[in-house]
Order: sequence, then structure tokens, then C-alpha cells
Amino acid sequence: MSGTVTDIVNETPLPGVNVIVKGTSNGVQTDFDGAYSINVSPGDVLVFSYIGFTTI
Repeated sequence: MSGTVTDIVNETPLPGVNVIVKGTSNGVQTDFDGAYSINVSPGDVLVFSYIGFTTI
């Protein structure tokens, strides 16, 4: 799975966001352009966390 993480207000890409498969240690960080790529299985849930933002 791959994607891009952006700020909802101004759609600026967010570098350094942690993207983790919930309940595992499998994770990556977004690059300078907010992009990420991670291997997941069907039914996996991704958790995104970033300093200064609330995880929902």
C-alpha cells in the first residue's frame, strides 16, 4: 500500500509521519514529499502519528 500524507487545512505534504500497522512493529516514515509505502495484509489497520497532531 502507498499514499501521501498531507495537512488537511492547506494540503501541504507532511514529512516524518509515522505509519504503523496497528498492533505490530511494522512501520515506515513518510519521506520529504509526505509519501509512504508499506506492506500490509487484508484487514490491517494503519495508525498515523505526527508530533503536534492528534491521532484519530
